[in-house]
Amino acid sequence: MLFPSTYSPRLDSNVTTLQPVNPSFADIQPRRSSPEVYLSLACYGILVITILCGNSLVVSAYVLNKWLRRALTHTLIIGLALADLLIGLVSVPIWMCITLWNHRGKPFNVQIYQLYIIADIFIGGASILQLTAIGIERSHAILRPFLHRRLQQKTLYIAVASIWVFSAVLSSLQPLQYGTDWQVPYTILTASACFFIPVLIIITAYGSIFVVAMKRKKLQSQNQTLTSSLDKEMKLCGTIALITLLFIIAWLPLFTLTMLATFDPKALPKPIIFSRLLHFVKWMHYSSSAINPFLYSHRNTDLRRTIAVILRRLVIRKGPGLNEVFRRRHSSLSTLPLRSLSITSDQSRKTSIESCQQCLPRTPSEFVSSYANIRRLGSLFEQKEKENVSAEGSNKL
Repeated sequence: MLFPSTYSPRLDSNVTTLQPVNPSFADIQPRRSSPEVYLSLACYGILVITILCGNSLVVSAYVLNKWLRRALTHTLIIGLALADLLIGLVSVPIWMCITLWNHRGKPFNVQIYQLYIIADIFIGGASILQLTAIGIERSHAILRPFLHRRLQQKTLYIAVASIWVFSAVLSSLQPLQYGTDWQVPYTILTASACFFIPVLIIITAYGSIFVVAMKRKKLQSQNQTLTSSLDKEMKLCGTIALITLLFIIAWLPLFTLTMLATFDPKALPKPIIFSRLLHFVKWMHYSSSAINPFLYSHRNTDLRRTIAVILRRLVIRKGPGLNEVFRRRHSSLSTLPLRSLSITSDQSRKTSIESCQQCLPRTPSEFVSSYANIRRLGSLFEQKEKENVSAEGSNKL
């Protein structure tokens, strides 16, 4: 979101641009060779196709499958998909037009350019904050599974709406501070709200999940009855590390370049080198919108299965529909965890009853001893149920 203009000392803030010297029309990018420009446009074109296809599949899956709309996690994923879809529909195409118009020497209206900046902040900020909300929700599901089960759908709807409202307010401040002394504070505010604070929250959220997963790994290695879920915990840790790493790789170069242009513009390289660097970091942060739908649907069985059904029906026009697949799945497979939990509960309850019958108090001392045994068995049963619920939550990440 930066532009290498003709290096005016005044900066247009937000994570977006250097202010052009000419306030009405300007060549906002140094001229590059035609093969280089058209190659970069081809890369952006591939990115647009990937963004639109991936996120359209996620949105279509949510709209067509009523079972997906019942899960809390999918509410945040669909919000992320909508933000990323807007990036492919609005931000990247306008950026491609700006690049092409400048290369051909056509005059460029700064009002249109300002509109692009506002839209880029609004959509990009919403995408980052949706990623942050998903991290918070997943850590809440793993660390506090019982409280997470009480979470209402209305709460997540309010969270998603708040993200869009906050992004709209933040982007609407951009034209008000343009050309004033508030440009540097606004740049700091936008960079902090849209990257530095979210990345700290994401690292904390996924780091806490990683710590819990490693603790469970140690417990499972000591208990042979729990080793079946060890592989799931390790896959969870790998997914967490991948999500955090890709997010930082995609967005860190852009905000690093933004802060450098804000506080030390003389340290920037020559205009032609800076233009190439700018196009690279822009492509990097837009690529996050192409990766997100594949990354978050990879670990979500229901979402992945829905997308597979949609693609199969579109390509070969054969196979069972969504209602048939998920009615069969929810009538059999989805009930297995509940049955297992019920069987475990019955067995634990039976064990408790048998233990109580064997420890019926005959004297006051025996009464105290039997009461302690019952409390101990109850604690073990409660711990077992909590582990089952936590494992169920980790599978949805």
